[in-house]
Formats: sequence, C-alpha cells, structure tokens
Amino acid sequence: MGLLSLAIWTPIVFGVLLLLVGSDEKVARTRWLSLVGAVASLGATIPMIANFVSAWAPCSWSSARRGSSALA
Repeated sequence: MGLLSLAIWTPIVFGVLLLLVGSDEKVARTRWLSLVGAVASLGATIPMIANFVSAWAPCSWSSARRGSSALA
C-alpha cells in the first residue's frame, strides 16, 4: 500500500472504528483510541512530507493547469 493511500485510509478506518466502538460509558477508551488514530495518521504523513521535493511542485501545477483551461 502506498503512503498516500495509507494517509487517506488511516483516519477513515479509525473514524469508522470509533463510531462502532466508542461510547459515552467508556470515555477513556474512546479518547485513547482517537489519540492512537491521530498519531497513526500523522505517522503516515510524515514520510511523505520528508520526501517532498519542492523543486517538482511548480511542474505538477503547470501540467495540471494546462488540462483545466476550460474551467479557468
């Protein structure tokens, strides 16, 4: 699984898990589970941020911009 997929699906999976497992009676468990989900989501995005090449960003913007001339 790629890093982008992991960064997208981790908060979704933990959100659904919290909806299924979380309750008002067990607030501590719900808070810990949400904290674990937030840290896991952050951990999935750190490698993407660390490997980001800022020199390539203008190139991707210009290629995306050419295809959307009808919207501009």
